[in-house]
Amino acid sequence: MIIYKVKTGDSLFTVSEKFGVSSLDIKLVNGLGTHPYLVKGQSLLIPAKPRPRALSENTDEIIRIAGKKYRQQIIVAACAELDLFSVGTLLEESKKTLSLLSPLKYIIREDCTLRPLGQEAVLGQLKENNAGILLNIEYGRVAANFDESMEWRLIKSILNILKAYGFGGLQIECTVNSADLPGFVRFIRKLKKAVNPLAIPVFALLEPSSWLGTNSYATIGNIADYVVLKLYNLFINTKSVCPLAPADIAQEILSATVEIIPAKKLIIKLPVYGWDWNAKSRKYSMVSTTNAITFAARRGSDIEYDPKSQSPFIKYSDEFGNRHVIWFEDICSLYNKLELVNSYKLAGICFDLIEYDTFSLWHLLRYMFNIRARVL
Repeated sequence: MIIYKVKTGDSLFTVSEKFGVSSLDIKLVNGLGTHPYLVKGQSLLIPAKPRPRALSENTDEIIRIAGKKYRQQIIVAACAELDLFSVGTLLEESKKTLSLLSPLKYIIREDCTLRPLGQEAVLGQLKENNAGILLNIEYGRVAANFDESMEWRLIKSILNILKAYGFGGLQIECTVNSADLPGFVRFIRKLKKAVNPLAIPVFALLEPSSWLGTNSYATIGNIADYVVLKLYNLFINTKSVCPLAPADIAQEILSATVEIIPAKKLIIKLPVYGWDWNAKSRKYSMVSTTNAITFAARRGSDIEYDPKSQSPFIKYSDEFGNRHVIWFEDICSLYNKLELVNSYKLAGICFDLIEYDTFSLWHLLRYMFNIRARVL
């Protein structure tokens, strides 16, 4: 299997001829439409070994992918807001690629109960399909102000919902500021003890920028079963027009983290979408990977690639003359970060999905890794 970056003059036919793979196979693996468009710089996953010997070495346009270099089974999880229709679509597309799926997020109310942000009926559908379900809870300012008795009431609410739907994992997303990190650690310690009898793993989802350099970082690594590192949107609060998940920054964070938390406990979380930035106003809007590529095709724009961050981007001007940059993730940029799992021997990967057009991603994951069916 290889990744190929489209050149000027390429068509689906010429690419299929170049690699000795049928056009239909390339269309299916990449989720291309009935009348597929190709854009210069677009990354395609080619589902076979390249035929010509001249293509045996990696180049700027061709990346050869080694299958299952990492023999250990890894966790593959995904977080997405799903309804009763889209959950079926995602399960069909991913085809046993996901160990755990979180179809909605819960937030903590002031009365120590949980409020779903989405359709809870989806949980029943996942249970019927025997899918591994991840309970995803955001721990923010409300919970940070709880006293001990309120924390135990919250833990009781969490246990009740864990038992009701048969969740296979519990993820607590920390969104508090640095001053509240010790309180979060204390809460996770209590929660972990309460959850242990259910044999459900506890995941702590962290933004590394808030944790690196604190004593709490090593402690949370000792308590939680897994630590999920959010490696994207690291600079979005500064409104800097920059890549979502720069590979060079991700590697720096991992290099520092594995000195503190065992790699076998670490999971990296990556986005599968993009941001369309107005370079002047610094306002931005979310865009799916497929829509970014479609937009480039309709505008006649090329997809460029930043070698330092290993991220694709598209430049264009709107009808008012304002310059825009779309930074997004494609199969090539994701592959470069998936290789970190092999390099550091991590526990797994989690994806932040907004659309369910990630056909090539599931093929790539199944080719690269042995994936756990369940997380214990």
